[in-house]
Amino acid sequence: MGKREQYVKYLRSLLEGDAGAAELEAFLVSNSNLPGPRGNLELAFALADCFEAPEVGGRHPDLLRRWSAISPREAGVNDPRSFLTFCAVVSLGAWYTQAPEGVRGEVLGSIKAAASDTRWRVREASAMAFQRIAEKDFSVVRDVFSSWVETATLMEMRAMEAALAHPPILSVRETADFCFEVTDAILRHVESLPADERRSEDFRVLRKGLEYTIGVFAAAAPDAGFPFLRRWAWSDDADVVGIIRRNLAKSRLARRYPQEVLELQEGISGGS
Repeated sequence: MGKREQYVKYLRSLLEGDAGAAELEAFLVSNSNLPGPRGNLELAFALADCFEAPEVGGRHPDLLRRWSAISPREAGVNDPRSFLTFCAVVSLGAWYTQAPEGVRGEVLGSIKAAASDTRWRVREASAMAFQRIAEKDFSVVRDVFSSWVETATLMEMRAMEAALAHPPILSVRETADFCFEVTDAILRHVESLPADERRSEDFRVLRKGLEYTIGVFAAAAPDAGFPFLRRWAWSDDADVVGIIRRNLAKSRLARRYPQEVLELQEGISGGS
């Protein structure tokens, strides 16, 4: 039995037994690995695995609400209690398809709010939560992102990109096509940004995400991906061209499609 499975077994005993919330919180906090560079992902994912069971989520929805509402002021990025927020957001994604219809909107609202959190781990949890939902029912994520992308903030755009760059959901061609649609809208938004917004931390985070996600999509669907890369490589926007350059430099494309990548790189160099 692996570490994650051991965690699941123990957490289920707490969640389905008579243990109080304080005991569960204490276990999560004390095993969070925070402060430190890497939180305990195995433990967080194990808790989310538990919430995929209808009987767990149905019994403890208030727990996830309370933890997801812990603010950056109450628990900063390296505060062990912020791990509760991370765990709660990922678990909300795991619980979503099992949650009653009447609370699903609230669940999605909490996951979306986490995308703009000042704590980077909580922002990652938002993307992971959407991935959990997408693995079960991609139509939910498609509908949410379709209605969201045109008005989303830079951080929200980054969350959508990170959520979609998830290999388990990219084997379906329609999913990959949708990823290009979302990315197309985001790159058009980037082209419209004034210089002062491009100097913001939010833009830096979005750009860093775009520098790898497009390559993930292109590797999953190269027949659509390379025309997409080619079209945006000729943009008049230096930031957009830089984003395309960085994707082409990643090994996931360069090793598998060296000729196509070389042609694009040479084209960009010749046009710059």
